[in-house]
Amino acid sequence: MKDYIGTPPGGFQNIINVCHQSGLASACALINDGSIAAGDDITEVRNISLNLEELRTSGVDIEADYRFDLGGRNQLMLRGLATYTDQLTSIAFGQTIDRAGQTGVAGAIAAPKWSANGFVTFVNPRFTLTLQGRYIDKGVLDALYTQPGDDGYVAGALNTINDNSVPSRFYLNLSGTVNLGPDAEEGRGFQLFYRVNNLLNTDPPIVPETQFPTNPVYFDTIGRYYTVGLRARF
Repeated sequence: MKDYIGTPPGGFQNIINVCHQSGLASACALINDGSIAAGDDITEVRNISLNLEELRTSGVDIEADYRFDLGGRNQLMLRGLATYTDQLTSIAFGQTIDRAGQTGVAGAIAAPKWSANGFVTFVNPRFTLTLQGRYIDKGVLDALYTQPGDDGYVAGALNTINDNSVPSRFYLNLSGTVNLGPDAEEGRGFQLFYRVNNLLNTDPPIVPETQFPTNPVYFDTIGRYYTVGLRARF
């Protein structure tokens, strides 16, 4: 996508870094009144939507379904979905940033390299039971940063960080329904539904995201919690 509209990647700090490092006019114009010079105090940085240079992405989506007949009107359903993001590159202010594998900073155009959802569902005319597994691959806090050991790491550079890593996570959720009443097998009457999110009460990876202690787009921020309800159909 050419000339896509978005806010400059990296936010306020990257606008300042680009202006400081390269003196790029389009970045410096967003600081103060656009005439910032050495020694000036920064009083305003405008992180506004602009026509940026380019956005590229490529990857693969995978989906598979299978259903077993267990007899006696019982079935077992298996479903799996996975996404591999090979590239998610933006070009802005002359910077080329590939955020495939970035899972730390929320609000950026980014995605884990691998993410997956798997479902195992037992189906009976009277009830269903589903176990869902959700996986988020390990990644980095911000693709703009480098840490010791990375290619291109320069000690003391503006884009260095001690630890740029974000661990992977796997979550389990449990859900189901119970049909109540004499016509339950025909889908009429009352249906009790329930769900337990984050069944194992797995903690999110704690990383210094700018607004939250973790990235809420991918990681659970509540812990184990329950939902129960009742619906009717006649």
